[in-house]
Amino acid sequence: MKKLILTFALVLPLLLSAQTGSLTVKVHGITEHKGNVIISLYDSESTFLKTPIYEKAVAASASSVVVAFDELPQGDYAIAVVHDANTNGELDTRTFGIPMEGYGFSNDAPAKFGPAKYEEALFTVDDSTEQNINLIHIRSSIF
Repeated sequence: MKKLILTFALVLPLLLSAQTGSLTVKVHGITEHKGNVIISLYDSESTFLKTPIYEKAVAASASSVVVAFDELPQGDYAIAVVHDANTNGELDTRTFGIPMEGYGFSNDAPAKFGPAKYEEALFTVDDSTEQNINLIHIRSSIF
């Protein structure tokens, strides 16, 4: 019995660590070096763009920023990124909901006539995963 408990105690941490991974998110195309870049992770279509399961904000101090999520449960996720230049905590929009600030999605999923679809932004986190996201900027002269 003692051997069984000892074996379980030694193996359990290995099993738990095998179920987590790391995610490195590189955000490119920051045109104004002010405010924050907010990276939000979602694990279901029903919560996508509503309630992130994980979220981090970093200063928009360069044209690219890197954010790491360590010990993330392995599985499927989608990312939404906002360059919150005025630090009000949200994506500012113009008439008809046209974004005024830079934004982007995992897999560089396209945002045609609205936000990207969850399925197109979906990716899998394993031991070590990287996502490169290029911000989308819509010129104000268009609208």
